[in-house]
Amino acid sequence: MAVARPVYADLGARMVVLSHESGADIAQPFIYVDGLLARPVDCSITRVTLVNSSQNFWWNLVMGPQTAEYAQVHLWQAQLADWQAQGYLCPPFILAHIHENNFYRRGSVAWDSYYYQIDAHGNKTTPLAPPFDLSAPDPSTLRPAQEQEAIWQTYEAMVVWAAGHLQVVTSANVVDLAAAAGR
Repeated sequence: MAVARPVYADLGARMVVLSHESGADIAQPFIYVDGLLARPVDCSITRVTLVNSSQNFWWNLVMGPQTAEYAQVHLWQAQLADWQAQGYLCPPFILAHIHENNFYRRGSVAWDSYYYQIDAHGNKTTPLAPPFDLSAPDPSTLRPAQEQEAIWQTYEAMVVWAAGHLQVVTSANVVDLAAAAGR
């Protein structure tokens, strides 16, 4: 990736995703790597441990007995309360992502089986060596319609709440914020 970043920058890219769910430095949220702004993320509500100590994605928990605790809006409110309790004066960069396939599929993504052995629970284990089998079976399963609808409803509630309570930004907005901060 280090070889590709300067090429992307030369071709006009302005931002890169280096950390998937967290990793920003509150004292210096805007850092550049190979000419690209690294996307700042102070906290994430993608993986949750709020209700129990096990870690899971929120979209896998919308049908369980603790649905309300795993709802995006509730998770954001908890993250923001914790942020404020720590005394931070500036708002955090909060990441709330979901991959397109997570709305309708459960388990590993199809391409995991191309590059890894998949265990009986659908988890990646040993990396495979090339040549890769691009016709390997898809280890994921289709979510029931009721679960798909619950995920969409939770996601839509998150978008509505965020639009009304947060400053929602795109990558282009973050690049502009960094420039305005002299970075």
